[in-house]
Amino acid sequence: MEGLNEIKANSGIVGGACCRWGTFNLSAEKALENMKRVLKKDGLLIVPNFVRHGSRKEWLTEKAAEIMGFHTYHPWKFEEYCSFIQGNGLKIETARLINGVVFPLAFVTARMSDYSALVVPEKA
Repeated sequence: MEGLNEIKANSGIVGGACCRWGTFNLSAEKALENMKRVLKKDGLLIVPNFVRHGSRKEWLTEKAAEIMGFHTYHPWKFEEYCSFIQGNGLKIETARLINGVVFPLAFVTARMSDYSALVVPEKA
C-alpha cells in the first residue's frame, strides 16, 4: 500500500480531512460536503472508514462497542462506501480493502471530479 510520503510525492498538494461520520451529529453527506468545502483545488481527500462483511464476530463486536458508548452510524460494505464517495462528486484514485482483526478498513483517496460545482463565497 502507498504510504503517505509516496502520496505526497506523487500528488503535490495533500489537502484532506479525516472525520468519524456522526461525531458532530452530521450526516455522512454533510460531513463529506464539509470536507470537500475545505479541500484545496487538486487536493487529495483521504477518507478511511471501517466497513463490514456481515460476520457474526463483527455484529458481536459492534454491539459490545455500543454498550461502551461507540456507535456505528453507517455500517457500509466496501462497495457501498466507494459508491457513496463517487456519488458525491469525487473521483476515487485509490480504494483498498485492508483486513483488520475485527472490522476491515476501506482506505480510499479521492479528488474532486468537477471543481466548477464548488461555490466560493464572495468576500464582503
